[in-house]
Amino acid sequence: MALDAALAGVRAGGAAAPGRRRLGPGAAEGAGGRPTLRFYGWARPAVSIGYRQPLAQLDLAACGRLGYAVVRRPSGGGAVLHGNDLTYAVVLPRTRQERSRPLDLYQAVHAAFARGLRRLGLAATATAQAAGRSRPPAHPACFAMLGNADVSLAGFKVVGSAQRRLRGAILLQGSIPLRSEAETYARLLAPTEGPSPADYARGLNAFAAQPLSAAEVRQALIAGLREELDLTFSEESPLPEEEAAARDLALRCFGSHAWTERC
Repeated sequence: MALDAALAGVRAGGAAAPGRRRLGPGAAEGAGGRPTLRFYGWARPAVSIGYRQPLAQLDLAACGRLGYAVVRRPSGGGAVLHGNDLTYAVVLPRTRQERSRPLDLYQAVHAAFARGLRRLGLAATATAQAAGRSRPPAHPACFAMLGNADVSLAGFKVVGSAQRRLRGAILLQGSIPLRSEAETYARLLAPTEGPSPADYARGLNAFAAQPLSAAEVRQALIAGLREELDLTFSEESPLPEEEAAARDLALRCFGSHAWTERC
């Protein structure tokens, strides 16, 4: 299978944290039918929560004190810290039939990402699909839940992904932590039962022989996608209509208190 994908650089621009993440859904609605992959960073620390995740699962006062923006994603899942991670978005036209089931898409992309991480000397594996396998117990933090098709290192989830099927496109967006942030998770999440952050919050550099940069991880993941899925890439800047769609969504939807406080 050969796909053309547009790649944008990490930290392409200096927008506030919400603008970086919101380029994902904007691209999904304005990508012009092109399969697209983007990696990007954050201009300020932030915590993103899932589409249906209750805002009460965060300690909003602590987020304010520590300077973390709060962003609600268009995709599901639990809370994710941003600022010391590599964030990505994959957009596919809804008309494509490949990987049509949600789990198929997770499995394909995560297998490629695991392959890329192994190029860096990390013993990453992508959990194989298992018929009838139950979902992990719900938890406010994305990385506390290791489930079907997830990428792990030594039993720790190291790629957090969530999917949304939009009107004309499929959006898969996710985060790969570079640094372990158990203490920050403990301070920003409201008290809850289940695993403590020390039991799940591990970044790639906790397992690497030498410190890894976002650029190194990005290139390894691209190589993994090429090798695992036989993809071809063309590096491009975001189209003007994609940026316009992202700005419009930020103004009329994602930038509003009504959106953030919807749950």
